[in-house]
Amino acid sequence: MPFAAHGDIRIDAEFPLLFTYVQGPWNIELVRQWAEQAIPHALGFAARGPWVGGAVIERSMLCTPDALELHRGVATRMVRQLGAVAAVHVALPGTEGADVMHGVFKAMFSGLCPYSQFKDPEEARRWSLQQVAAHQPCH
Repeated sequence: MPFAAHGDIRIDAEFPLLFTYVQGPWNIELVRQWAEQAIPHALGFAARGPWVGGAVIERSMLCTPDALELHRGVATRMVRQLGAVAAVHVALPGTEGADVMHGVFKAMFSGLCPYSQFKDPEEARRWSLQQVAAHQPCH
């Protein structure tokens, strides 16, 4: 019997930034819900050029191991097949597990794409746009 999704998400897709607003902690059901909502946007972004996937997280950054594994698979597809050039997370002040999960996500994205974590959404947005600019063809 499947569980209900733990946590809550909202997608904000404004090319070249695909950001998810998350209230954690989250489980695999929430990651499935995220993938169902985010992948159609990623497919549209893929036709337009390089883009960055990110999350703004509050309450808790903790997730179950199976949720992390699915997240890894979706992120890998987004980078290798759908044109994502970087990943970024914002852990809002007071977000549980931010320090621990930063190391987990840093390892997850190592060798896949640039990754960074910030405490301020505007800093994350600036960094993300720099990543996109670095992947633009020269004219």
